[in-house]
Amino acid sequence: MRISAPEPAGRGPGTGRRGRLRGRALGLALLALAAGAVALVAGGFGRDALRALAGGSIGRGSPGPDDRGLTRTTGAPSRDSRTAETHNSRGVALAGEGRIDEAIAEYRRAIALDPDLPHVRFNLSNALRAKGRMAEMVAELEHTVRLQPGFAEAWSNLGLGLAMLNRLEEAAAAHRRVIELRPDQAVGHVHLGTVLFNMGRISESMASYERALEVDPRSAVALRQLAWIQATHQDPALRDPARAIELAERADEVAGGADARALDALAVAYAAAQRPADALRAAERALDLALREKDAAMAELMRQRIRQFQSSGADAPGR
Repeated sequence: MRISAPEPAGRGPGTGRRGRLRGRALGLALLALAAGAVALVAGGFGRDALRALAGGSIGRGSPGPDDRGLTRTTGAPSRDSRTAETHNSRGVALAGEGRIDEAIAEYRRAIALDPDLPHVRFNLSNALRAKGRMAEMVAELEHTVRLQPGFAEAWSNLGLGLAMLNRLEEAAAAHRRVIELRPDQAVGHVHLGTVLFNMGRISESMASYERALEVDPRSAVALRQLAWIQATHQDPALRDPARAIELAERADEVAGGADARALDALAVAYAAAQRPADALRAAERALDLALREKDAAMAELMRQRIRQFQSSGADAPGR
């Protein structure tokens, strides 16, 4: 049985309505790699990591090149700067309560007083993302990394936002910058691999996922994405169902059997290896998980997958 892979944007996503929709879908897929809420920065201290579902995170770790911290390093803070920090702290508190519009207003008041505090612009970008204002988010992040070139979390979010806006070459460049700053973390390689895949640069995408696994052999997204490519690609040089099964089984193990997408990759890998009964069993497990998690889109995808596997002649296994 052969399962078709999602169509990559091999010649670029285009500029018409279809291209814009594809770009938005890509952006949503990329944003799904980042955990629900990106950490807010209060007063320039105590940054949490950007949590990623890519089996890794962008954290402080060892200092990266040009990593000078979040606040200005010259001169004592002015009265305006201290007042700006007060507005920033209010914004963080409001955002934590889900009062995003009010948080945005506080961050903007802080920036009006002192436009050169990168952590405030970073916080504003996160609030704008929560409101779906992606172009404004990207603009703030571009300003942030100009102020603080070593701010890896900002570069990562910038790459995700650029992808949402269908600016894929720029998104790839942003994720390469993350890799420069955090070579010991897998998430930059994973995000770059996803952008390259959607640009149709499949071999380069695979290489990025492989590098992610060198850094972190338990990167669940790298495992399942590589499994998907090697199970579904039409090029015999890239297609390897046996390795796809190995990778997807590892992804399922890393997730403790609790990741419907890892199970979907495993189901597709089994199907590619002509093991329809195993494919059906994995798909049914994925459907159970999706229903328990109330993930309607994933549940519908797995229903379609199950119908496809059943039509191949496999007997439905017992649960």
